[in-house]
Order: sequence, then structure tokens, then C-alpha cells
Amino acid sequence: MLTINHSFSHALDNNTARWTFADTQQSYSIEALGLLVDKCAAKLAAHGFQEQDRVGLILNNSIELVGYLMACWRLNLVAVPLRTKSGKYVNYSDFLSGCNQSCSFQLLLCDKAISNDDIALWRTETGLNIQSEPTFDPPALPSAPAVAVATPQDMAIIQFSSGSTGFPKGVIVTHAMIINQLQHIEHTHTTSRHGVSVRSSASWTPIHHDMGLFTGVLFPLFRGCNHLLATPDYFMRNPARWFKLLSEHQVDLSFITNSALVAALRTVKRLYDNEHVDLSRLHLYISAEKISALVLRKVQERFAPLKLAPEHIHSAYGMAENSLGASASKRGTLKILAVTLGADGEVRLANETDETRIELVSSGEANRHHVISVRDANDQPLPDLKLGEINIESDCLTPGYLNMPEATFAKLKDGRLRTGDLGFMHEQELYFYSRQDDLIVIGGKNIIPEDIEETIEGFDFVRPSGSALLSIENAHTGLMELHLVLEGDANDTGSELARKQQTLTLAVLDIHDALLNRVHFCPKGSIEKTSSGKKRRRVIRQRLIDKQLVPFQPAATGLEPHAISHGEVT
Repeated sequence: MLTINHSFSHALDNNTARWTFADTQQSYSIEALGLLVDKCAAKLAAHGFQEQDRVGLILNNSIELVGYLMACWRLNLVAVPLRTKSGKYVNYSDFLSGCNQSCSFQLLLCDKAISNDDIALWRTETGLNIQSEPTFDPPALPSAPAVAVATPQDMAIIQFSSGSTGFPKGVIVTHAMIINQLQHIEHTHTTSRHGVSVRSSASWTPIHHDMGLFTGVLFPLFRGCNHLLATPDYFMRNPARWFKLLSEHQVDLSFITNSALVAALRTVKRLYDNEHVDLSRLHLYISAEKISALVLRKVQERFAPLKLAPEHIHSAYGMAENSLGASASKRGTLKILAVTLGADGEVRLANETDETRIELVSSGEANRHHVISVRDANDQPLPDLKLGEINIESDCLTPGYLNMPEATFAKLKDGRLRTGDLGFMHEQELYFYSRQDDLIVIGGKNIIPEDIEETIEGFDFVRPSGSALLSIENAHTGLMELHLVLEGDANDTGSELARKQQTLTLAVLDIHDALLNRVHFCPKGSIEKTSSGKKRRRVIRQRLIDKQLVPFQPAATGLEPHAISHGEVT
């Protein structure tokens, strides 16, 4: 079986593709990229690493990150791409120390945007060998080191899971897993394009996340196609600019998240008067988080003037533990299924008059060499239209979490991954419902946070992804209550906050038949997210209880914030 090094060698020998980095507006041939990898490999080899040593890469999406990733694999080192910041409430030194407990880093390379003061502080607090990439210049070897002979079972990546439910775990990703997944991506996409292979790809999602790693580095190397790479900041500053670039580069494959599409919907109309913007080649895959039927319909409508065909908008479902995708939609327009859910998990197809109907977007069919099953609490498989935990079996599945045997045993058994996601099957297609940890049950009714947050974020005064719905027990009554954390405007008066709270409460009651017991207007950055954009609701909830989230304190308003302490609303 092949390894990543075989794919890159093939690209060097048989390719004229170019890689363009949007942030710097620089373009490189595959040959130039190969010379950079030689240079990076020589620097790493000068350190005298042993094969399978771990190298942490705290680098933004850039040619430097691509160069050091490939250099690690050339030397059969294990690359560990890490996010460049850990969020408002987490000390980054603690994050690095936690990762080091499983990885035992030999070296950590930092992005040029990270200050020398921060690097010095991290060194002091962790005791790790942390270097700034621009000044990392050990005496290099006189020539590029030879390519190490890696085996398919060797570790290539430690991929830290997104951390949506707690501290991320280090997922072992082998060369074999990667090659198998790349073959599945190629097969699935080529099938959806009636046998036409990818000629130009693009990615902005962070490379330290599995979707960004595969779509931003591995697949374009494997396929040998032209590639456009940007940072998440580049996309978020101006989503319309990104789609204009996709047109200019004639991109036919790119991935995106539901929340990123929400941001794009607010700016894409700027492109309507530009007759040169043509997305008719583009196939856009939505993944990494739940897809909203409402957002999907808006995307189909607002991107139509730019010639993005509805049948070119696809869905995909996957996990870091499966080295990315497990299912994807095939040809045709994405299916939206209207259902009602019974208390026993029974799923019934709904009609337009059902007041409790919800709409779910298909996550497509299982990829080749994949088996997706839905199972009950006793680990028994369930039939179609029965809600349960999604399980995955495949040739891309991780052997486990690095140096975490208990976590491995809890999630992986008999070659099967228990995802912790709730969903059901219908006509061979998977429908994702919710994370088990996110599901809220009040009064016997299932409440999906994303559905209510979608309603809330539809108001102009709410930022995209700026809300988080939580449940907290009232210690006086013993009842679970709904609390909404909302990134507000610090300049709002008390009466303005009161008006917004009333507007949101009435909307949620009218649309979802659910009562918001409290709305907490908090500063921007309070809604912590994972690297893929998922809201860390469990972490946000605990911070609210621990009084680490501080709501605005408007003066003389009549809307005085309530204190939250130990699950008690006072």
C-alpha cells in the first residue's frame, strides 16, 4: 500500500499544477513546493530526530505549514498541527501541556504572527522546545535528506479532535487511513461529476482540523490539481471575495460549513453585478456541522445568479476518528426530509400540517468500504426511521487516541466507532439529528439547540454563530430551564436589551413552543467554538455556572442580570 510520500513523489514527477496562497497573493509550482520541502526537511533532520518523533506545528494556513507537514512525512516524523490560539478562557500553555501529555513533543514551531514574548512565556510554563518558524534556522544538512521508508501503519498525524464536548483527544491517523480516505474522496466526487476528475480545488478551513488538512493539503497533492489556499480570517473578512476567487481560479471542488455559509449569505449579493463571476464548475460540500434546511434553501436561492447549480451543493458527514468523511450525497439536489419524532425515538414522515414537524438535510450515503449503522442504548442495530447513535465501520478508522486507552475503549470496539451523534437512516441515506451531549429534554420534549439558535441568529441584531442555547437546573424547583447566551452590544441601553430579550423570547415561543427562561447578553468571544466552528456548549454552560461569563451590567435599566451559581437561578 502507498504512503503520503508516494503521492508527493508522483506529484513532483508528473505535474504542472500550481498552488496559490490567497493571503499573500503568491503562487508556486509543485517543483517550487518540492524545493521548500527539501529545505524544511534538512532543518528538521539537523535535529537528529528519530522516526515517529512528534513535531507540533502551531502555524496558520500557509506555504510554511504545507512545507513542514510534507517534511515531517519525508522523515517519517509525526506531524501534529495545532490551532494557533485556544480561546478567550483557556490558557494556551495549559493547552500545549495537555497535548504534550499524549504527544511528548520533540519540537513545536510557531507562526510568525505569534510574538516572541508569548513564545518565551510558553517555554517557561511548559518546559517544551518551542521555536518561532521564521527564526528556526539550525545548521542544515548539506543536501536534502533521503525519503524515509514509512509503512502504511506508521502514524502520519496526531489530529486533535475538535473539542466540542471537552478537552480534545489526540486521534492517531496513519498513512493507510489517509490514502484510503483520499481514494474515497476522489471516487465520491468523480461520481458526482459524471466521471470528471478534479482539476482545481480550494480551501480556507484551518489545516489543524481534519477537513482543512484533507481539503487544504492532502487531496490536492494526491490528485495533483491546481489549488487555492487561504486562512479562515481571509474568508471571514470578506466571504464574497472568496467566491469571486473561486470563479477566477475555475475551482470545481471546495468544502464549507453551515455557519460559514450564513456569513456568506450576507455578502454574496455584492457579486451579482459582476458578470465575470461564474460558479457553474463548482461543487460545494457542506460538512463539519449540522446543515440547516433554511440555510440550504437560502444558499440555493442567493447563489443561483452566480450559476451555482443546486445539484452541485452536496453534504458530507464524518469524524476525525474516521480521518474525515464517512458519507456524502451523490448526484441530484440535496434531500430535505420533514419528520416528527416520538418520545421513543420513532421517526415519522410529516406533512405540512404537523405542528411538531422538523426538517433535516440528508448527509448522503455511506462511502465505499464504509458501514454506517444506527444503534440503541444496548448497542443493538436499529431499523430505518428509528433515532439512535450513529456508528461507523470503515478502512479509514483510527486505531485509537494516542496514550489514552480508556478513551479509546469507550469509543472504539470491534472495529466500530461510536460517534456520540444521534441520527437515523432512511432509504440508505443518513440524517444527522444532534450531538447526544447537546440534546436538551424538557417536559418530555426534545429540543435541538441548533434549531432555536438558527431562529435567533436570523435577527439582524444577532451575530452569526453568536448565540448558544443551554439547559440549567433550577435548584429551587428541580426543573430544567432554557438559558440563552448571546454575544451582545456593550453600547446597548437597558431598555434596548429588554426589547431584544422580549423579541427573542416571543419568537422562540411562537416558532418552537419553547420558553427562554433567561437571556444573558455577554461580550463578543463568549461563544467558544471548536476549530471547525462547532459551539462548545458544555464548556460555555460550565463557564456560565462558574460565573466566568459576565453579562453586561446596564445602569438603571429595569433589566438587572440574574446571578447563576451551582446550577441555581436566583
